[in-house]
Amino acid sequence: MTGLPSNSPFDFSKRFRMMTISIGSKSIPRRLEGEKYHRNKIFPIFTYSRDLPDIRGCILSDVINGKSAEKSMDDLCDAFNNHYIDKEDHAYWFKRFENGHLFTRVTFSDFPEDIVAEIVGKCDIKSYLELRKVSHGLRTFIDQLKPPYRNIKIHIWPYQINLSFNDVLLEYSHSQEPEVAFEELKFALRNPKLQLKTLRLVWYRSPFRDEIVRRYTKMFDNLLNSLNHKIHVEHCSISVEEEEGVISVLKCLKPGTLEMVTLTGGLSHENNQISTLEQWKQAKHAKIGIVLRVPIKHLSHFTTFEVDTASLFTVDLEEIVDALSKSTNFESCHINTAVALDTKRIERELKLQSTSLPREYSIPNSDLFIQFFLNRQSFQIHKKSHLDI
Repeated sequence: MTGLPSNSPFDFSKRFRMMTISIGSKSIPRRLEGEKYHRNKIFPIFTYSRDLPDIRGCILSDVINGKSAEKSMDDLCDAFNNHYIDKEDHAYWFKRFENGHLFTRVTFSDFPEDIVAEIVGKCDIKSYLELRKVSHGLRTFIDQLKPPYRNIKIHIWPYQINLSFNDVLLEYSHSQEPEVAFEELKFALRNPKLQLKTLRLVWYRSPFRDEIVRRYTKMFDNLLNSLNHKIHVEHCSISVEEEEGVISVLKCLKPGTLEMVTLTGGLSHENNQISTLEQWKQAKHAKIGIVLRVPIKHLSHFTTFEVDTASLFTVDLEEIVDALSKSTNFESCHINTAVALDTKRIERELKLQSTSLPREYSIPNSDLFIQFFLNRQSFQIHKKSHLDI
């Protein structure tokens, strides 16, 4: 070990104790009667202040002179009886000196990459974001790991941009360089190891600041188009007022991993192109909260779906029933209409057979059942096997 030879007659701890200054009047005695104070009481011993000297030299001397850790602790408690000595800190430095290391304490940058990766993996999202700000090197290393994001929300308002990473909300006003928001978003989305449970996108328009919203939605589209991989997302929720926005987002998602699609918005959508996307075809569930112009029969591949439509005629319902009865994946759907349904006419023209449940009917030549709701603007279609479950 580097230092004085073990047989040196020089007792560094005695010499060091002679140089220590007197203890201030506010110091608490080391040993007090009663159970309130005891040797293992945790108080730091390495606070470099006038009243508390650095006694690592004493510990080093004890190691050089062959003392045991317990003997060293006892002697130091006796020598510095007006101070609390942290037993864990003493053990750390005793072991470190015993192993041949000197005064430099191991820092975060000394850890091997696998240890740093494990530490980063245990961080909450706020700590993760703070770690990325420590240094360029640490950020570069962290961005190569699987990010901890499970839920990302992107809200573009007329006056600000909100990003939510899991439960951490970041706000960027349009007057404070919102490009920073897209830079943060780029670091998350460009990582091919990213696996999201939900991705929610909301664009809010304003007649007075529409150009600003369009500018930032265009920046987001450019970000998506710059990615060299598809994003792993289980549930994608999109609230925009143009079909192009829906298409551009869905195209960037990984087909097969996308299980649920939620579409909401304020305008009608010509969604025929959406139904041709593999992301749409391979999804299992859908919730459509907009007025669709695509035939509802194009939703028959979903296991479950809920959809709003302006109106529904008997011929439309016949096409829906025909498509759903042929689907091997379909279990149930819920359809809402803006106009009240003529349930009597539907019952008569489709030759529905009433069941024991209120307003429920079996559909001839199929294993489907239809149930109307009291408001006559909603109904549910389900398979018999699904009903029995």
